[in-house]
Amino acid sequence: MEAVESANRWHQWSVKGNGNVLAQVIDGLDSRCPHGWLRLGGEDLKSFQPLVRPGSAWYFLETTPSYVGTRLSVEQRGDSELRGGRVWFLSHPLPTQAAGISAAWNEVMRFLDEGIVPAARAAGAFISVPTTQELFLGDLPPDVVERLQTFSQSARKVLPLDRSEAELWQAFVVGAYRARASIDAPRFIDWLANESWKREDATELNMRFFDQCLLLARYAEEVSAA
Repeated sequence: MEAVESANRWHQWSVKGNGNVLAQVIDGLDSRCPHGWLRLGGEDLKSFQPLVRPGSAWYFLETTPSYVGTRLSVEQRGDSELRGGRVWFLSHPLPTQAAGISAAWNEVMRFLDEGIVPAARAAGAFISVPTTQELFLGDLPPDVVERLQTFSQSARKVLPLDRSEAELWQAFVVGAYRARASIDAPRFIDWLANESWKREDATELNMRFFDQCLLLARYAEEVSAA
């Protein structure tokens, strides 16, 4: 998962319940923290004191050769909600700092999926965690989302496309081009694969999409220059 997508997912999850339920969620999280993650407290928390909000719980992951150290907070909003709070990466001379931070975001996602989610379910809280597919669609204009979903839902999920599938695909491409939709290729491929397309076909559709958008752009340039 890309770092930006991980960050969006972290800041969009929510756990809801009364005060007793939220306390059980934190207790459960403390007792079942994913491997490597620990609760931050005492003297170690003092350096973060200006960032500490009432009801928040801080956790840390030490630096390894694979990822940079991370500090994050689980924030309580009002009396009935927990949300993803601040994420703080430690500076460390890894071979590639960017790769270390990207890998650290993967660890944050592990903390969410293997720590917070099970703790919330065990406490009987209501939890909402956006999927990567929801995040991908959420970045697109509504009309483009509708055209893409209509195409995929109507398709046999195999190439080559038949005539009706090709028409729906072209409607999606034209709509995305007109809306100047920004589509990230790896996320698009993952979305198609999650929709039951074979990954090789998903990769081909991704290439086809960008090639056809480029063709539309060149045609528009020719028309405007005429």
